[in-house]
Amino acid sequence: MQTNRLAWQRKALVFYDATLRLVYPNLDPRAEYVLDIVYAGKPPPGGSDLEATAPGRNRLMANDELLHDYVAPPVVMTKQSFPISRTTTAGGGTLVVKCDQPPGLGGTGRTCEIAEVWLRVVSSKAKELTANLL
Repeated sequence: MQTNRLAWQRKALVFYDATLRLVYPNLDPRAEYVLDIVYAGKPPPGGSDLEATAPGRNRLMANDELLHDYVAPPVVMTKQSFPISRTTTAGGGTLVVKCDQPPGLGGTGRTCEIAEVWLRVVSSKAKELTANLL
């Protein structure tokens, strides 16, 4: 495992059928966001990325939007980016990011091992309107 970033020395995780939730309230519903994430840990030994129900596979959701289905985390820790559609945050300006594994799996139960996560504003209609008025 690559460990050159200090933030990657620690992680958040859940066990078995639990869901890791990150809540971002009071977002601008007119803005476009990108979720950047770095998964920690290693994929299960001997498994291929095609085995969607093998232990160690994560699914990432933003409200009801699927960011990625059940896949193993990268072998080398690296930042992955997922755009969040405006419709996902339009209904109230709250974003709930959920990470889980397929229900009922055994093994160590460790899943959704996340070292870093960011929610970045890519563009905002409010900023664009202000810029056009100047």
